Amino acid sequence: MWYLTDKLGSVRENTDGNRNVLDSITYDTYGNILAETAPSSGDRFKYTSREWDSEIGQYFYRARYYGPGIGRFESEDPLAFQADDSNLYRYVKNAPIDNTDPVGTYGIRLEPPPTLDWKKVKGFNGPVPGFCGQIDWQIQWRITPKSKKGGYVIQHIEAQIIMNNSKAGKFKNISQEYWEAWQVRKGMRITTRVESGKGFDDNFTWQDEGRGSSGEIEIWGTAGFYEGMTPDQVAGLGFRVDPKGPAGDLPYTTKDPHLETPVTVFHELIAVWDCRQRRQKTHVVYSNIG
Repeated sequence: MWYLTDKLGSVRENTDGNRNVLDSITYDTYGNILAETAPSSGDRFKYTSREWDSEIGQYFYRARYYGPGIGRFESEDPLAFQADDSNLYRYVKNAPIDNTDPVGTYGIRLEPPPTLDWKKVKGFNGPVPGFCGQIDWQIQWRITPKSKKGGYVIQHIEAQIIMNNSKAGKFKNISQEYWEAWQVRKGMRITTRVESGKGFDDNFTWQDEGRGSSGEIEIWGTAGFYEGMTPDQVAGLGFRVDPKGPAGDLPYTTKDPHLETPVTVFHELIAVWDCRQRRQKTHVVYSNIG
């Protein structure tokens, strides 16, 4: 099933793989369903792509439930007055035409956001291979135009590393999935937190596994910029700093924060090595960023 959405992220049509319309939905300004052609053929994701609970007539907005019939949340904002609204129950300050609230704790104005881009770090033209699995890939995030409010770059990473050491008789299959966050200050074009304090923003590094080893590395990542997101909101989504974790000095979480990610950058890396007979350079099979 495919979801066709409007600018708020509200699902307007569900289609199948052949582009046949299975269900079509019409809403009023606050998300009340005015008409639906085939509810049994649709899905629970509806207004602003939140889950609709038909039994209680409310949408689930992660941090709390929203009632479209009354046009407000059913409970107070867990961020209290840090969410920048004196009314702790109000939905997007009563301006739902141009605003949305993906996690129930802060509103986002739907104006053309700054674009997230990347630039090469001096001396690094793409992934730089070393020997026997060692590889470095470094980039710097760039925001265009300057951020008016500040915010965060959120990146979702999935990694699979398969290693075999014939000399030690060891086999490893490592899977990682996590989300990491870089802060962007108001009026800035680039992020202000870096991984491990090394002077660049995004860095993937794998160590030299030594002679006798062989293996494969696959990395996938998607990233977007959230204008107006605050440190308290990032913490409320479960992001924490752990220097021993996969994100170095950055806040990260291994639990899906369920963000409607405005993905504007993606990257992928596949690399292999075979040092079972002698030390050889890591071979980059494929890399792409855009």
